[in-house]
Amino acid sequence: MMKSYSKIEDLLFDHSFKSWVLDGEPAENLKWINWVNENETNGQLYAQARVILLSINDQGKVMKDAQQYSLFKKIEHTIEADSSKGFFTKEKKQTIWNQFWIRTAAILMVVLLASITFLAINHKDSEEKIEVAAAVIVKANPKGQKSKLYLPDGSIVYLNSESEITYQDNFGKDNRELQLKGEAFFEVKHDTALPFTVKSGDMVTVAVGTSFNVKAYQEFSTSVQLATGKVRVYNENREKEDLYLVPGEEVKLDKDVLSKGVFNPQEAYGWKNGVLSFNQMKFSEVKRLLERWYAVEITVQNSPKKDEKVSGEFKDASLENVLESLGYTMGFSYKIDRKKIALKFNANE
Repeated sequence: MMKSYSKIEDLLFDHSFKSWVLDGEPAENLKWINWVNENETNGQLYAQARVILLSINDQGKVMKDAQQYSLFKKIEHTIEADSSKGFFTKEKKQTIWNQFWIRTAAILMVVLLASITFLAINHKDSEEKIEVAAAVIVKANPKGQKSKLYLPDGSIVYLNSESEITYQDNFGKDNRELQLKGEAFFEVKHDTALPFTVKSGDMVTVAVGTSFNVKAYQEFSTSVQLATGKVRVYNENREKEDLYLVPGEEVKLDKDVLSKGVFNPQEAYGWKNGVLSFNQMKFSEVKRLLERWYAVEITVQNSPKKDEKVSGEFKDASLENVLESLGYTMGFSYKIDRKKIALKFNANE
């Protein structure tokens, strides 16, 4: 069971959290991913603790162990002494958000002063230019997991299995740009001053306030399906050859060329409502879809020479039900051993 984390320092001095952040936040560590996505307060704590840890880590690359230890002790002392020294406002009307950032500012001030002092001592004869880069935030789902995320600008993201979005911590203030790997459905908060931009491979989708689905899995052509509003889509390598979509239209990027068409909403983004749907999809692609959806590994025996196309639609269905239906249609038996699935086609198929 996860501990209760209510302050930045709870995270800063938690060895598991520090290791997760400094190791690049591996997606397989579901404990921390689920905790961050649990509620908005956790997300705020994470964002600010992450900025501090990465700043400290950057200094650690040039500081000796003793100096790093001293820096951490100064931070710890700053946190413990905040009330007596009056660094933080204690007004009852102050929001949790402001309290978080006041703590963050005070801690980062210690890091900055320590950094400047260290550079001054060790580089007296050279000028040093310090640039503060925006922290990168990553939200990711492993196979078998879907999630609903709230972005800082008020937009909502439904993130599919084996998918990831990446954006900077100033998202919603200076920009609304993010990168997507996998698949997501976006409900964009209206803001004409800051267009909402999704980059998925070479495809770029720009919206002001609308809802749309983007699929960017490796086995499929990158595509965008528009549910409401209007979006502009272009190939990053050919920006002038852009396309505008109205609801019910989709665009695909295949071999560096954009093409427009129409789509079935249930097939395109029914997944966010628990609907597994495919129409005349190659079996090899259906196999990959099932592996992603149910977090399993599927092996096939006596596979037909022809990659047969198959259709199906299942609402909140178990893997057994899906395999039973497909097996009857395509002529295979199956065996389930925990997360390993073995399909065996009939010899005459």
